[in-house]
Amino acid sequence: MDTEYFQFKHFVEETIEIVSLDLDAMEQIAEAGNYTTTTTQTTIRPGDEHLFTPETPKVSRCTIPIAMICFSVIDMFGQWVNKFQDDDFAHSSTAFFERLAKKEDLKNPEASQKFKEAFRHGIVHSFFARQGFSITYPLFESNTLFMSLNGTQATLDVKYLLKTVRLGMAALKETLKDKEAELTQAIFSGYKRWLERQKAN
Repeated sequence: MDTEYFQFKHFVEETIEIVSLDLDAMEQIAEAGNYTTTTTQTTIRPGDEHLFTPETPKVSRCTIPIAMICFSVIDMFGQWVNKFQDDDFAHSSTAFFERLAKKEDLKNPEASQKFKEAFRHGIVHSFFARQGFSITYPLFESNTLFMSLNGTQATLDVKYLLKTVRLGMAALKETLKDKEAELTQAIFSGYKRWLERQKAN
């Protein structure tokens, strides 16, 4: 048990360190991109240009790569604390937000489905959010995952998402310091289930 737990804890700590380095680098690009404008810019699916006036020239804010990393972290760590004990991203993301990051943005099942279908699935499978949705790294700090901009069905705020993922990772790392805590035991059990699923695939 001790050796297995040590290996698990080491895996978590190493993963968080590597992910954090990548997120730090991408955040620098995103912040630098925002120095070029005075308005919040969005990344949209080609064909949705009628929703926004595209900036010229285009500037990278790494919105899509930041989102992809965040989705991976949420998917993996969220599965470990997911009360349904499955690999449904809607369940995992809700669990990550509520149990680790202590955020309620996905408490409503409709919100977690939108996060899953319009953003996670859209971006992972076709690089862009689904048609009619957009993604932004805004100039300002918001206090919500989804924003309403220019008639889009919803715009994902990746600056807020990034902040939430960092909160969740920090909470996970802190929780694992107490091996006997109830949440730690639930996370460790979830990790072992996740490992078995990895082997089966």
